[in-house]
Amino acid sequence: MEAVKKSGLVIVHTGSGKGKTTAAIGLAVRAWGQGLRVLILQFIKGGWKYGELKALQKFSPQMEIRQLGEGFTQRGGDQAKRERDCAAAAAALQTARQEMHSRNWDMIILDEINYAVKFGLVEEAQVLSLLDKNRRHCI
Repeated sequence: MEAVKKSGLVIVHTGSGKGKTTAAIGLAVRAWGQGLRVLILQFIKGGWKYGELKALQKFSPQMEIRQLGEGFTQRGGDQAKRERDCAAAAAALQTARQEMHSRNWDMIILDEINYAVKFGLVEEAQVLSLLDKNRRHCI
């Protein structure tokens, strides 16, 4: 019988308005139900107590959600806030890199990473490089 080579899968949820995080959480719950370990890293949300945080605590320790952002952000605005947002996004990207290499998780969701790119908090090239490097490590 021929061995099947597994590879990583990248799913991107886009669009204006609500639903992207909800869709990702749906996939996370489905994966958890199959016995997989899931990590959700939120690039923008931070500080607020969203409903999904309380709900997903019930799936611990096989599922973990981390708010790594500074909260709502956009282009322009207060320079000090922007610097904090950029630093938080850079740290979140580093966390994603470390967790991907740790092999502690079967699924990692980079929630709101598209917004981090859109608002100029991280470079698109950095995100694409991260995904490409880690896709090759998936077994």
